[in-house]
Amino acid sequence: MGVLYFLSKKIRILLYLSSYRKKVIEENLRQSFPEKSETERQKIKSTFYSYLSQLIVESIKLFNCSEREIKKRIVFKNDEKIHKLI
Repeated sequence: MGVLYFLSKKIRILLYLSSYRKKVIEENLRQSFPEKSETERQKIKSTFYSYLSQLIVESIKLFNCSEREIKKRIVFKNDEKIHKLI
């Protein structure tokens, strides 16, 4: 996983430098957080790119995980609510 998170950081940089969906993200942030300063919105955008890159590498890893490894990594909270719904 350490290698994947290292790769995640590189993907984040690529996403940020390529301005992936930059206009859409910035417009959404302006509409969602009109009270925040431009600096605060830029920080949120950076956090989004970090999240997106981690999601990409974790999705790749998920295709190669065993059931046992998945169960080890995923923890459900309030699972009694899920059982009620099922």
